[in-house]
Amino acid sequence: MRRSTAVYAAAALPAAHAHPGIAVTALVVLVGICGVSIWFLLERLRRANAARGAGDAQLRASEERLRRIFETMTEGLVVQDRDGAIIDANPAAIDILGVGRERLFGRTSHDPHWQAIHANGTPFPGEEHPAMVTLRTGRAQRHQIMGLRSAERGVRWISINSTPIVDDRQATPAAVISTFFDVTELRSSYERIRELAQRLEVVRAEERRDVALSLHEGIAQDLFAAKLGVANLLHRIGRDPEHARAGEEVLRAVDQCMEDLRQIANELHPVAIAHQSLAQILSRHADEFGRASGLQIDVAELTPLPRLEEPVRLILFRAAQEVLTNVARHASARSVRIVLRADAGTVSVEISDDGVGIHDAALEKPGSLGLVAIRERLGVLRGGFSIRRGESSGTTATLYVPHEEPRG
Repeated sequence: MRRSTAVYAAAALPAAHAHPGIAVTALVVLVGICGVSIWFLLERLRRANAARGAGDAQLRASEERLRRIFETMTEGLVVQDRDGAIIDANPAAIDILGVGRERLFGRTSHDPHWQAIHANGTPFPGEEHPAMVTLRTGRAQRHQIMGLRSAERGVRWISINSTPIVDDRQATPAAVISTFFDVTELRSSYERIRELAQRLEVVRAEERRDVALSLHEGIAQDLFAAKLGVANLLHRIGRDPEHARAGEEVLRAVDQCMEDLRQIANELHPVAIAHQSLAQILSRHADEFGRASGLQIDVAELTPLPRLEEPVRLILFRAAQEVLTNVARHASARSVRIVLRADAGTVSVEISDDGVGIHDAALEKPGSLGLVAIRERLGVLRGGFSIRRGESSGTTATLYVPHEEPRG
């Protein structure tokens, strides 16, 4: 528009010297053109300001919505800078952590005030906190359980997720956001359920033992007496081929019943559990299970195990039995190696197979492949269970229970 005005003005100048009327007309035209140009410029500025004002209003409204969400969400939210210092926290986080806002800001995960512990009661070092791991590795952490001990509130348990805030100009996260919620009541409920499960496990073990003893001392003895009676009857009958053949069939049937009964009684409650070591019990079971499944099973006691109480031996045996059953069903393995060892305060049983390896989906599903039953059995003893896939194939399951060394 300015270029057009200049052109009109240049064209009008020669004519203005020759004809004054034309000069006046050119001046009027020039002023009109300038006025239109100024109006257009002002209109564009007005619209730009209106658009910017609307954008600012939308931005303020969006910020207000985010602030309301931040302040009213029931899940705790904490922001820590690249050094791990807390720079922001919502009211829920302040309430869950039990620390005033003025005392919370600037504090890091390394602060000894937290008195953080793992789920098993061991100390939770600051460098292992999910936020610090995320700052160090750039990877988000999910569902990490942490206990916070304080004299005023006891131990409060929280489940933490941490997510990095990434600045494209830098390799490491610029900050980290941690969200968490209180799971203390949930853990208390779980503990009550676990205690109930422990009592049920004890009752079930006692019932299994009573049934096994009844089979062994009752029905088994009756079958043995029947076997003796049939043998005595055959002796009296003489050498009649037909009678002898019928009697031998009865004897074979009785023998098979006695063997089946022995197997059932042993499955219910291994007789050897009362007087044999864990390695001996597992070796005997490995021989029997190997013949039935076709697996080649080796048992090795790398370090001498301490004397374990019968309930401990039984629970470890049942857990190992469950793992072997899973191997036979799912692993397509040919051989299994069972390694027993003891170190400072822990007894472990490691079961490795050369099969196809457990699938990632199965590892992520805690209820698959009987893992819940195994964990619950070991949980009775405050023990644990881990399972991992080999680099190329195979799976290794490790059962472990705490053991207190005898004091001298």
